[in-house]
Amino acid sequence: MFFAAVGYVLSDVCADSITCELAQREPIDKRGKTQSCIYTVRTAMVIFGEILVGFFFNGKDYGGDFDFSLSFPQLMIIVAVLTLPVFPMTWFFIKEEKAEAANFREYMNSFWNLLCSRAMYQIIAYLFFSGIFANITYTGSSPVASKMVGVTPINSTLSDILSNLLFAAGIMITSKWGLHWNWRWMTVATGAVVIIVDCTVSLLVIWDVFRSQWFWLGPPIAVQLPYGVGWIISTFCVVELAQIGNEAAVYGLITTVSIDGPFNVTNERVQADDHAVRADITYTIIIMYSMTIFSWVFLFLLPPQKAETQEL
Repeated sequence: MFFAAVGYVLSDVCADSITCELAQREPIDKRGKTQSCIYTVRTAMVIFGEILVGFFFNGKDYGGDFDFSLSFPQLMIIVAVLTLPVFPMTWFFIKEEKAEAANFREYMNSFWNLLCSRAMYQIIAYLFFSGIFANITYTGSSPVASKMVGVTPINSTLSDILSNLLFAAGIMITSKWGLHWNWRWMTVATGAVVIIVDCTVSLLVIWDVFRSQWFWLGPPIAVQLPYGVGWIISTFCVVELAQIGNEAAVYGLITTVSIDGPFNVTNERVQADDHAVRADITYTIIIMYSMTIFSWVFLFLLPPQKAETQEL
């Protein structure tokens, strides 16, 4: 699994660099359509994996009600077989122009000069400081879903499928109408919608005001639409920063930053469902969304649009 994860990251960054290169060839007024189309297709293809896991891991051993299921080794065999066609597809369908290998010292000097530019270190600063706070999550979500609400694997899978469809729809909406939206305002607007809906649902369920599988799963599905808008907007600035030859390095540099801190929210305590564990989960939710709101403080570091990014 370790080597599979490393291989996925390597191939994903290479694919992102190609996406960046293609996007840079677009006219400035249409730049972003290629990214949106590619990420929409990628999101849609994830659905097939979710269907596989949802329907074939819904047996009694996994908390479902089907009388059949796959084992984990069987799933790994299926994944390996599905991966095999990628090798000939990569070899025959990806066309590359032969070029001389870059001089390592010259490449690193060029990359260092890019890092020292105001545009690059300002975006890095925004992604670093904003990401530290915006990416804080609470681990109690999964135990709440399984212990308090009783979400079954099949319903969870259906929720994930619908979430990905709406996430892809958000990307396409941005491609159609939002290429020139202000990045700062859209970050706040989409983030606020996610916080209001998700926080309301979480607190009503945790404090047993109303508990239902689809009440827990439904509203968070809806917020995937604005979340998709906010996510694709955050990738647009990368295209304006990358230079010829270092697209992958720039993409790899501005990945995510996350931290974690333990809270005493165990499966046993969630199953007890008493006032103390409800309060602890509430605290984690408040902390998470407070940090998300605080991350907006650093929006002044994010340029409003493509033109401002290039001016830096």
